[in-house]
Amino acid sequence: MTEFQAISPDLQGNRILKFVAFLYGVVAYFTFFVTFLYAIGFVGGMVVPKTIDTGSQSSAMQALVVNLLSMSLFAVQHSVMARKQFKQWWTAIRPEISRAQHLRAVRQPDTRSVVLEVASDAGSCLASR
Repeated sequence: MTEFQAISPDLQGNRILKFVAFLYGVVAYFTFFVTFLYAIGFVGGMVVPKTIDTGSQSSAMQALVVNLLSMSLFAVQHSVMARKQFKQWWTAIRPEISRAQHLRAVRQPDTRSVVLEVASDAGSCLASR
């Protein structure tokens, strides 16, 4: 199903669905922008109340367990959502917000292609396909 088929003029309440999908997209982009700005302040120690240098001390083992659990949760969630079956299921349920949900979905690059090539000059990187 193409995006045109998912949001066609024939659907009842099409204008409302488009407007809700647009608002959802605006909120998603705004949330990302604010989160990104907070992350800059968190790492740089500017403006935000809690920075990377503040907080309680914990043992190395406790930090390792928390980090491993966080990364595992992230990996499982992203690997499930990256599956074609999930994308088809989600688009069938909510076709009007599929694009906003995935922001800019692009097809997986060919694994044989070069994604990042570091040139011999220090600091210069060339992205290629």
